[in-house]
Amino acid sequence: MVIGTLFTAAFLATAWAAVAPIPIRVPASGIILDVNQNIPVSTNSSGRVILFSPEIITLRQTVDREIISFYFQRISQLPSTEQMIQLANALLEDSTDQSFRKYAALTSTTSLAETIGTSGFAVKEHQILGLIINETERADLRTSVGRTYSGLNEIRAARRAALTDIEMYQKELRLKSDLVSSYEGLLTQGASDNQQVLSAKSAAAQTATQITNLKSRLAELEAKEKSAQAELFTTLKGFINKHYIISPAEGYVVSLDLGTQQLVEAGTTVMSISSVPPSQLPDQVIGFVDDNYSSLVRTGMKVVATPQGVDKSQYGGIKGYITQVLPYSKDRETIAKLSGLQSAVGAASNSDQTPTVILMALEKVGADNQYRWTGNSSPDAAPRVGVQLDISIAVDTQTPLQIAIPYFKKYTGLEGPTTFPGNQ
Repeated sequence: MVIGTLFTAAFLATAWAAVAPIPIRVPASGIILDVNQNIPVSTNSSGRVILFSPEIITLRQTVDREIISFYFQRISQLPSTEQMIQLANALLEDSTDQSFRKYAALTSTTSLAETIGTSGFAVKEHQILGLIINETERADLRTSVGRTYSGLNEIRAARRAALTDIEMYQKELRLKSDLVSSYEGLLTQGASDNQQVLSAKSAAAQTATQITNLKSRLAELEAKEKSAQAELFTTLKGFINKHYIISPAEGYVVSLDLGTQQLVEAGTTVMSISSVPPSQLPDQVIGFVDDNYSSLVRTGMKVVATPQGVDKSQYGGIKGYITQVLPYSKDRETIAKLSGLQSAVGAASNSDQTPTVILMALEKVGADNQYRWTGNSSPDAAPRVGVQLDISIAVDTQTPLQIAIPYFKKYTGLEGPTTFPGNQ
């Protein structure tokens, strides 16, 4: 009797194991970021880049305020030549090797990353976040400023000479006008003749013409001076635009996409800014599925996302589900543009140059709106924006019997039913 009971129990256990559903999972990778909130900050020139820490930004408050104030001035508010030359000298001094070494000694990529990952890095709109040193373009600026300044000095000298000549001829014209009046008075008394009057009037008219010509010349010189000032204004603004990394918006630096003190090309993304503070975890994050598995992934499938460095055996991962599968595989450059975060490319599968991009909603729980974990507890430190994820996607469920039948058919050549209600 006992043996029969044990046999029955063993049979039932075996049968249950054969038909118990087993989740089929696909691996993926991802990164915690708000795909709708990130703004990439890129370079506009090539050279050696120095990224500023909050301490350097505080140290540079005065000079940066002057640079930004000038940069956003309109040409209708053209500063004086002296102000622009003073700024040009400051820009030239700011872009030397000595300046590079000074700021390089005050910060590092590691310290910047720690600031972003711990205390946070809040930035204001139009705040200078870095500097690009390019010796060739610095030399071009010096040459351009020198040439423009020399030209302005020549124009100013010519203007002064024209003003002096105008003043001299105006005095001469007054004398000649008085002489005309005298001759006309004498003519009425018969003490002069018409020829003397006409000669005096002709001399006065010639002087008046000279004054008119000088005034025209003066107007031309003034126009040239304004043009040279506008050229200097544009040159300085262009240099600032190319060699200073300026925050496009107020927010928080959420990632460094390039280390400080590195060589960069124009158009390189160096960091990303989010309007959402790092402590506010996004509901929707980005993921990358190897293209070999992309046909298996569907909207609504459940995911478990484990931040890298977290003990999966102890905490499991964060619960979530797929909200969107982008219709085509994406190359790495496109991924960076889609996510607004260059470092997201590093989270993509290294085995595939065109991973499929997915968007996932991560579940939250509690008054503090933290992520829901599969384990009974969660890590002491909450994951932050920019953390990379190891993702498991439940693409299907099958029983051991369903898994075994295709192999049975292959090796026996027998046909039979392979579709079960549990897999419908």
